[in-house]
Amino acid sequence: MTRTNSALKPYSFTFPSLQVVHCGAGSIQALRFEIQRLKCHRVYVITGRTLAESTPYLQQLEFRLGDTLVGVHKGTQAHSPISDTLRIVEDVRRCEADIILSLGGGSVVDTAKMIALCIAEGVRQEDEVFDFRMQLKDGKPVAALSKGEAMPHIALPTTLSGAEFSSYAGATNERTGEKYQFKHCGIAPKVVIQDADLTQSTPAWLWASTGVRAIDHCVEAIYSTEHQPFSDALAIHALSLLSRFLVKSTNNPLDSEARRMCQSASCLSLYSLGNVMVGLSHAIGHQLGGRCKVPHGVTSCLMLPAVMDFNREASIERQTLIAAALGVETDSNRPDETAARAADAIREIVRKLGIKNRLRDWGVKREDLPHIADGTMTEFLLATNPREVVSPQEVVQILENVF
Repeated sequence: MTRTNSALKPYSFTFPSLQVVHCGAGSIQALRFEIQRLKCHRVYVITGRTLAESTPYLQQLEFRLGDTLVGVHKGTQAHSPISDTLRIVEDVRRCEADIILSLGGGSVVDTAKMIALCIAEGVRQEDEVFDFRMQLKDGKPVAALSKGEAMPHIALPTTLSGAEFSSYAGATNERTGEKYQFKHCGIAPKVVIQDADLTQSTPAWLWASTGVRAIDHCVEAIYSTEHQPFSDALAIHALSLLSRFLVKSTNNPLDSEARRMCQSASCLSLYSLGNVMVGLSHAIGHQLGGRCKVPHGVTSCLMLPAVMDFNREASIERQTLIAAALGVETDSNRPDETAARAADAIREIVRKLGIKNRLRDWGVKREDLPHIADGTMTEFLLATNPREVVSPQEVVQILENVF
């Protein structure tokens, strides 16, 4: 069933709390200035273990921060487990840090945002975290009321996940495998430094798959039932950049210009998502990540084209816009064929990137599919998918198509 087009309704656009983005090779030089501008003096760094132990970036960062550095957490886990986050929160409190600096990909950034939320709201126990997860009310996603002021956060992203450009954060309940979404006023980083030099050691598969994640943000924003002119403009240009530079930047990590273009696209792809919700591909992706530990970006490589096929009849006009942005040949007399080419173009990008595109390739078992589908039906993101998802059996069929 096709849903009502939001273009017929009034809309509003709320800008994230982000203050400044520094982009380009060498932009890390702005870090000390930004810390001083934010009137902060005690920096706590969080990063992943591989990045900390297998690259020189953390050591370089520690030298750059000098005596302003009061703590480091090196083992941030994928999909931001809530118990892990709370352990870091206690260390941040112990160190009396007044600013968080995240160095890494989407899970590191989301963990930093969850730390900021927990400290702002005085959260200490795992059950208290759940009070702040987003929930559906009257068919619309609603965030918990923010009471405290979030501590500043500077992000140094090393992937294209774009998590640093939104006030949303995903975190996983390890006991159930469910991944929840949170939104809190002010937890988005105040400053983002997109230094292409920091991405040269990012594994090719991770850079590539998070680039497809950025494509997923664009696609689902364009055909969301909440789409609007501002978000369309950002997403369409981001898609154009990614279609031109993602494969090139993956094949040559030293191509700073191609990497910078992809980083700019990542920003554009996420900047409007506080106002326009995404849909079914992200909803399934949350379940694949929380339950089956499939990496963020890989979930988009697996699911986005199949979900576009599922949504096509309900979003033909929107998918022709997507096709055009991807550089696909369009035919105004055959919009259905043009829309189908959009999903095929993304399949071709995934193929060129060399990312395995079957669920079984990433450890998902056929017996997992019904549980993934049941979990997907609880996701508030389904509220803005262009085609109504009526039953978990529909989700199982999509999963079977890419198993």
